[in-house]
Amino acid sequence: MTLDIIIPTYNEYDNLCRLIPYLLDHIDNSNTQIIVVDADSSDDNSACLFEDFNIEYYKTDKTCRASQLNYGAQLSTADCLFFLHADVIPPKDFIAQIKDNLKTYDYGIFSYEFSPSTLLLGINARATRKKSILSGGGDQGLFIKRTLFNQVGGYNESQVIMEDFELFSRLKSLSDYALIQKPVTVSSRKYEENSWLRVNLVNLVAFSLFYVGSSPRVIKDFCQRWLRSKETC
Repeated sequence: MTLDIIIPTYNEYDNLCRLIPYLLDHIDNSNTQIIVVDADSSDDNSACLFEDFNIEYYKTDKTCRASQLNYGAQLSTADCLFFLHADVIPPKDFIAQIKDNLKTYDYGIFSYEFSPSTLLLGINARATRKKSILSGGGDQGLFIKRTLFNQVGGYNESQVIMEDFELFSRLKSLSDYALIQKPVTVSSRKYEENSWLRVNLVNLVAFSLFYVGSSPRVIKDFCQRWLRSKETC
């Protein structure tokens, strides 16, 4: 079973400087390829980072993360795909964890913890240890068999925000999923730039809008209005 890691980026040079060496230390390069799809970052140092590594680095003029993820999937020839955000660090044995769970399930996600963490962020993190209606965010690192990804048509490129939840909702309608308890580590930068209360209130409204069928553009405009961050919901 081959597995490729697909990382969508936009101005993520600093995070990539931490993530890429870490991944290379914990993968078998003969079986796993790292594919970075950059949405025309203004910090154009990212390409230089990969010159000495076996990394596939591509630029696209599409700034929609769903488009970046689909593009990365098209570039991959692996049996399975692992979609990873640039500010998320998987556990050291993530390859073994994913492959073991894909023996039983066709797709899955990780629970997560924050770094740096606080008591309140710990509450958020504990909620990811159980399956719920809120499961499936991009920070949880979706891994999926290519056959299933192709079957559902990949990410919906009209979904300019919450593309991960939209895909995950379609997947859940077909079958159950794996939830790996060994957590990935997620940057808490969005909470630092705003506040725990503000981010959670915005997320609550965004989820509510999503589940009542509001347009992705309405949800994105709302998040960008109320969150001071390079990331949205």
